[in-house]
Amino acid sequence: NVDGVNYFHVKVAGLLFVATTRVNVSPSLVLELLQRIARVIKDYLGVLNEDSFRKNFVLVYELLDEVI
Repeated sequence: NVDGVNYFHVKVAGLLFVATTRVNVSPSLVLELLQRIARVIKDYLGVLNEDSFRKNFVLVYELLDEVI
């Protein structure tokens, strides 16, 4: 907690998935959300790495828009 902001992250396949919040939320809920987002992106891209992430940025952006 820094200046009232909580930071969460998980590292999956060398990529960091990060979430921030100003309100009190269950840490396990946020970490589960980040893990599931990583899993959904991997399911769509086939492989989860920086290169596939960059090449399919629009798809990843649309997936995040639907999830959140």
